[in-house]
Amino acid sequence: MARETEFFEFETELERIREQKEEVTDSMVEVSRDNPAFDDLSRTCNDLDTYDDAMVWARNAHEDDAQPEWDEDVDGVTLGGLTGGEEAEAIDRLRSTGGGGKARRNYYVAAGTVEAPYCKALDNWETASVDERVAIVAQLPPAYLEWADAKVDEMTSVGEGNENSSWRLYVEKLRAKSTAE
Repeated sequence: MARETEFFEFETELERIREQKEEVTDSMVEVSRDNPAFDDLSRTCNDLDTYDDAMVWARNAHEDDAQPEWDEDVDGVTLGGLTGGEEAEAIDRLRSTGGGGKARRNYYVAAGTVEAPYCKALDNWETASVDERVAIVAQLPPAYLEWADAKVDEMTSVGEGNENSSWRLYVEKLRAKSTAE
């Protein structure tokens, strides 16, 4: 059972992503391209573009012949953070198959999906093995998997987004220094 679950409505999530893109690009304008913070902001923009693509696809997935479980009534999915046991099982299965970094996201999305149209591809999503779930989510577009993986990872982590991380403090100090100059 997931530690925390959340329903993500596609339109609302798309609006949130687009607002965040505005904020990040505003920050990019404020820092020099030579500032290391610019590279971090640029990577964030790339991630947000991927998540934007994911939400547009998910909103319109009922038009994708490769996704017969999606219909016009689907407006979101429920994802959850992993418990220590769920994470360990996903990572152990990943390692036993020799999977790498990109395969990790499939295992996280498979373990972290609580309710989504693709769950209907199995008789019982809750009791299905991680491998059976991975076989289903591996058929989804990479952008959707990137977005869902990020959401599962956020809910799996503790500490409200690690608001006091060393990296975040470093970036804030670089920004402050660059605006003071």
